[in-house]
Amino acid sequence: MNRRITEIFVSTTVLFVSCYLLWPPNNVYWVSIGEQIGDSLTIALVLLVAGGVGVGIAIASQISLSNLGIGGGLAYVLGMFLINRTMSPNSPVHLYLYGVLLLCILLGAAAVEFAYRTDNGLLERIH
Repeated sequence: MNRRITEIFVSTTVLFVSCYLLWPPNNVYWVSIGEQIGDSLTIALVLLVAGGVGVGIAIASQISLSNLGIGGGLAYVLGMFLINRTMSPNSPVHLYLYGVLLLCILLGAAAVEFAYRTDNGLLERIH
C-alpha cells in the first residue's frame, strides 16, 4: 500500500508539472508557434508532445498505469483549483484543455503498457 501511495503522489506531481509546462496559464508560448503554422496544427503538435510525455513517463518509471491515472485525476483537480483560485479565467476552456492534455499523456503511457505487456500483465522494462 505504501508503494501505491508513493506512485500516486509522484504521478500527481509529475503530471501537474508536465501539464503546466505544456500549457502554462497566462504565458502560453504556443501562441507564437500558432501564428506561424496555424492554430489547428499547433494544438495537434501540443497533443502529440503530451502523448510523448506519457511515453517518456512510462518508459522512465515503473509507475503502474492505474496509479498514473489516479495521479492524473488528482493533478487535474489541483490544477483547476489553482487556476480558478488565482486567475479568474474568462471561460472554462482550461477545464477541457488540461483534461485533454492529461488524456493524451495517459494514452501515451497506455501505448507503452500495451506494447510491452507480457503474458502475466507486467511490463518488460529495459533499464
